[in-house]
This record gives sequence, structure tokens and C-alpha cells, in this order.
Amino acid sequence: MLSSLMTPVNTSNKSFNENHFFSIVFENDKPFGGFLGSGIALISLASVICDPVRIGLRSLDSHFKNIQIYDLGYLKVINQETIHKIISLCISFGVVPVFTGYELSQESIENMNSQDFIVSNHIYHGNTECNYIAYQRHLCKMDDIHIAEEHRYDTISLGKMRSNPNLLEPVLRDIDLLFVDLQALRTSEAPNIQFTYPTGLQAEEICQILKYAGMGCKIRGVFFQAMLRTGLSGQEVDLIAESIWYFAEGINIRLNDHPEKSTDHTQFILHSPSQDVDLEFFKHNQTSKWWLKHPSSQVGTKYLACSYEEYQSSMDEELPERILKFINNS
Repeated sequence: MLSSLMTPVNTSNKSFNENHFFSIVFENDKPFGGFLGSGIALISLASVICDPVRIGLRSLDSHFKNIQIYDLGYLKVINQETIHKIISLCISFGVVPVFTGYELSQESIENMNSQDFIVSNHIYHGNTECNYIAYQRHLCKMDDIHIAEEHRYDTISLGKMRSNPNLLEPVLRDIDLLFVDLQALRTSEAPNIQFTYPTGLQAEEICQILKYAGMGCKIRGVFFQAMLRTGLSGQEVDLIAESIWYFAEGINIRLNDHPEKSTDHTQFILHSPSQDVDLEFFKHNQTSKWWLKHPSSQVGTKYLACSYEEYQSSMDEELPERILKFINNS
């Protein structure tokens, strides 16, 4: 199945001699050893950044004893159908694919849902079904900002992300797919990426986003988009490689601590006079992560990943914005 979808890596290329990162590589003229455990898999699409990112990753040291790190080579046919096929294949073995050289299309944007996230400095006009991280208000249409902020409780602007740093981890905890557009970075961090601005994400922040995404138990794929101004620059390549490293770290330390998958929780019930409902909070006893169960039985069993600070505010009858949106818009 893998050979019908992927072209192997030509490791006879001298650039690929050094490898400290990948535990299993789909190599030229060698049978693939199969998926030997859960982890992440690098998948290259048709972009000049792909092999430099691969080389950058091979030079990094893997510290991850709980996962396997696969290099599956190059996707033969690049369309939504084959991308969905390779995601399904990888996920069936507990492996999360990481795609480099991806280009967001109108079709892929239209098919996104409320568990998909785009890291971008703007909101793609007319697409507010998914969540956005690090968008900058001066780069977005006011109507799109209004819809996103009114109905998407996990959408956070760059300013809100920085003023409420405790929100980032819970926002990313139930993520399904993550699309990373490198134009979200400030120009000084990625000088060769088109449409960046002097304001934007810092390198450490994009690595933190990837780590938190990796810690989410539901994530099924990560996509990196890098539209270059001119020729290839090593700075953006190194940053993508570092981001993938931190994603692997997140995968390595994640636990199935969601209330749907674990019973090791302590329950806290608060009454909200303003909403006239009882709010059931759950704290995992090992990871100390918090969730809120939706109070309406008509919605079914639905949880909002939240922070301890949001729980504390709820105790003081100051329901946070995310919790109010969760209760009223679900």
C-alpha cells in the first residue's frame, strides 16, 4: 500500500548520509520494514523546501523513546484524495503524518471544520468554519473577524495569544488537523517568506504551538506551507525542522487524558447564576489538565478543554469568554 502512494528516499544522495533523527526510512532499493509503533511520519510534497527540511531534520538529535519517527519519502500524486489515503494509512498505525511543501487550496479550505486549525497572520476571507491562531486584526476583513470571534471559541488572535498565554495549550488540545502558513511569522524570523510583516509570530512561539498540537490526543495531520519570495533560505528551513522536532516531543509525552478516554479525573461542580446551569469541570489527576462538560443534554456529551485560570474565573462568577461561547454556541 505504501509503495503505491509514496516514492522512497534516495539515501545514496550524499546529502542524506547523516541521520540522527529518523528511526525508520522508506529507502530506495530497500523493502519498507513496516510501521513498528506509533509516532510521526515526514511526507514530502512537490516543493523546493522538502529535501532541505529533510536534511535539517536528519541533523537533529532524537530524544524520544516512546515513539518511532518515520521518513516515508515523497507523495506520488498530490491531491486531496491521496493525502486523505496516506493520512488514513498512517493513523491506522497510530502515526501522525507531517506534510512539507503543502499549498492551501480553495477546496481544502472549504472542507475544513471546527476541529481544524490554521496558523496564519490573516483569516482566509469567507472561511470561518475552522479555527485561526495568531491572525492579526489589521490584515483581516472586519466581517470575518466578527464571525470568527463570535462563533469560534478556539480562534485566537496574535494579541490575545500573547495576553492570555495559558489559553494556547487548551485551545490546541482537541485539534484534528493543523495547517501552518509560515507567513504568520514576523519578517525578521522568516525573511524569505512572502507576505510576512514586521509583526508576527516569533520562532519560539511557532515551536510552542507545534509542541502543544503534538500533545493533543486527536491530531491526525500537520501541513506546512511556505511561499518563498525568491530562492531558498536556510533560516525558514531550519525553523520548519525545529518545529517538527517540537511536534515530535509533544507526541512523545502525550497521554490519553481526555474524559472520553480516561476515568482518572476529579469532578468539580459549580452553579452559574447568570446562566442558571451547573457547570461540571473535570481535572485529570495525572496531567492536571481541565475540561468543562457542556451543560445541555440536547448537545450530547461534549467537552471544552480549558485552563485552570478559566476554572478559577468561573468560581468567581466571571465566566470567561470561551466558556460563554461554548455554552451558548454549541
